[in-house]
Amino acid sequence: MTKQEIKDQRTRKHMNDLLAKTAEQFESAGDTKCVVQIKLLILPVEILADEKDLTGVGAIRGEDKARGRPNQQCAVGTEKFEDIPCNLVLRSIGYKSLSI
Repeated sequence: MTKQEIKDQRTRKHMNDLLAKTAEQFESAGDTKCVVQIKLLILPVEILADEKDLTGVGAIRGEDKARGRPNQQCAVGTEKFEDIPCNLVLRSIGYKSLSI
Protein backbone atom coordinates (compact mmCIF):
# COMPACT_ATOMS: atom_id res chain seq x y z
CA MET A 1 0.00 0.00 0.00
CA THR A 2 1.41 3.38 -0.99
CA LYS A 3 1.58 6.47 1.23
CA GLN A 4 -1.03 8.11 -1.01
CA GLU A 5 -3.46 5.19 -0.55
CA ILE A 6 -2.99 5.36 3.24
CA LYS A 7 -3.62 9.13 3.14
CA ASP A 8 -6.69 8.58 0.95
CA GLN A 9 -8.03 6.02 3.45
CA ARG A 10 -7.55 8.51 6.29
CA THR A 11 -9.40 11.16 4.31
CA ARG A 12 -12.19 8.69 3.52
CA LYS A 13 -12.44 7.65 7.21
CA HIS A 14 -12.61 11.30 8.28
CA MET A 15 -15.40 11.95 5.75
CA ASN A 16 -17.33 8.87 6.94
CA ASP A 17 -16.96 9.97 10.58
CA LEU A 18 -18.11 13.49 9.71
CA LEU A 19 -21.17 12.21 7.82
CA ALA A 20 -22.09 9.83 10.67
CA LYS A 21 -21.77 12.61 13.26
CA THR A 22 -23.90 14.95 11.14
CA ALA A 23 -26.57 12.27 10.69
CA GLU A 24 -26.72 11.68 14.47
CA GLN A 25 -27.19 15.40 15.13
CA PHE A 26 -29.84 15.94 12.45
CA GLU A 27 -33.33 16.48 13.77
CA SER A 28 -36.24 15.98 11.40
CA ALA A 29 -39.12 18.44 11.63
CA GLY A 30 -42.42 16.68 12.28
CA ASP A 31 -43.26 13.91 9.83
CA THR A 32 -40.71 15.10 7.28
CA LYS A 33 -38.55 12.28 5.99
CA CYS A 34 -34.91 13.11 5.32
CA VAL A 35 -32.65 10.72 3.46
CA VAL A 36 -29.04 11.41 2.53
CA GLN A 37 -27.73 9.09 -0.13
CA ILE A 38 -24.26 9.45 -1.58
CA LYS A 39 -23.76 7.95 -5.02
CA LEU A 40 -20.21 7.63 -6.28
CA LEU A 41 -18.95 6.93 -9.79
CA ILE A 42 -22.10 8.26 -11.45
CA LEU A 43 -21.86 10.44 -14.53
CA PRO A 44 -24.71 12.97 -14.28
CA VAL A 45 -26.28 13.47 -17.70
CA GLU A 46 -29.54 15.28 -16.92
CA ILE A 47 -31.29 17.04 -14.05
CA LEU A 48 -35.02 16.31 -14.19
CA ALA A 49 -37.69 18.76 -13.03
CA ASP A 50 -40.15 17.91 -10.28
CA GLU A 51 -43.44 17.02 -12.01
CA LYS A 52 -45.46 18.90 -9.35
CA ASP A 53 -43.16 21.94 -9.13
CA LEU A 54 -41.35 22.66 -12.37
CA THR A 55 -39.02 25.09 -10.60
CA GLY A 56 -37.65 22.31 -8.36
CA VAL A 57 -35.41 19.30 -8.85
CA GLY A 58 -37.25 15.99 -9.09
CA ALA A 59 -34.43 13.62 -9.98
CA ILE A 60 -31.05 13.34 -11.57
CA ARG A 61 -30.40 10.92 -14.41
CA GLY A 62 -26.99 9.33 -14.13
CA GLU A 63 -25.02 6.91 -16.25
CA ASP A 64 -23.09 4.48 -14.10
CA LYS A 65 -20.37 1.90 -14.28
CA ALA A 66 -17.20 1.71 -12.23
CA ARG A 67 -14.12 0.37 -13.92
CA GLY A 68 -10.58 -0.02 -12.71
CA ARG A 69 -8.60 -1.49 -9.87
CA PRO A 70 -9.51 -0.69 -6.23
CA ASN A 71 -8.67 2.93 -5.31
CA GLN A 72 -8.22 3.69 -9.01
CA GLN A 73 -11.79 3.32 -10.24
CA CYS A 74 -13.47 5.81 -12.50
CA ALA A 75 -16.92 6.16 -13.99
CA VAL A 76 -17.22 5.41 -17.69
CA GLY A 77 -20.21 5.72 -19.98
CA THR A 78 -22.11 2.46 -20.39
CA GLU A 79 -25.45 3.73 -21.72
CA LYS A 80 -27.03 2.22 -18.58
CA PHE A 81 -29.03 5.01 -16.93
CA GLU A 82 -30.52 5.36 -13.47
CA ASP A 83 -33.00 8.03 -12.34
CA ILE A 84 -32.27 9.01 -8.74
CA PRO A 85 -35.14 10.88 -7.00
CA CYS A 86 -33.93 13.97 -5.16
CA ASN A 87 -34.79 17.48 -4.04
CA LEU A 88 -31.25 18.83 -4.00
CA VAL A 89 -28.20 18.32 -6.20
CA LEU A 90 -24.72 19.30 -4.98
CA ARG A 91 -21.55 19.53 -7.01
CA SER A 92 -18.77 17.22 -5.85
CA ILE A 93 -15.91 19.05 -4.21
CA GLY A 94 -12.72 18.75 -6.20
CA TYR A 95 -14.39 18.28 -9.56
CA LYS A 96 -14.79 20.88 -12.27
CA SER A 97 -18.43 21.52 -13.15
CA LEU A 98 -19.50 21.30 -16.76
CA SER A 99 -22.91 22.18 -18.17
CA ILE A 100 -25.12 19.18 -18.90
